[in-house]
Amino acid sequence: GLLSAVLVALAANTSLTDADLSCHPGAAAEPAVESALVAVLVGNRSLQALQLHGCGLPLGAAASAVGAWERSNLTLQRLRLWRIEPAALPEAAAIAALQAEGVPPGFVPSARALATRAVAVARRNARISEAMERALGD
Repeated sequence: GLLSAVLVALAANTSLTDADLSCHPGAAAEPAVESALVAVLVGNRSLQALQLHGCGLPLGAAASAVGAWERSNLTLQRLRLWRIEPAALPEAAAIAALQAEGVPPGFVPSARALATRAVAVARRNARISEAMERALGD
């Protein structure tokens, strides 16, 4: 599909720093999207921000993506999988917003936990980036 093809191209790109691949619901339903997204997060070292919300990314694929980001990518500082930041909202608002984006009610707690983990990875990578900039600036 189109989304997996764009992700494959993004994985090979060595100069793009920001990508917004937000799209229509259901675009991420194809199985190739998960592996292509993981390939981007493992292989692309120039990307600093990636938005992939509104595509209906299954929670398992989102968890794989955050795991790959956490293990393999120190340059990406923002991975946005939902239009909202569920970790930053009060519980009731996060539940309503995630359900509006198609997250089934039973998976909302897992989605919030995954979003919290993504925020922690983003903070780690931002600290690493700041330390590298300081070290190179001296």
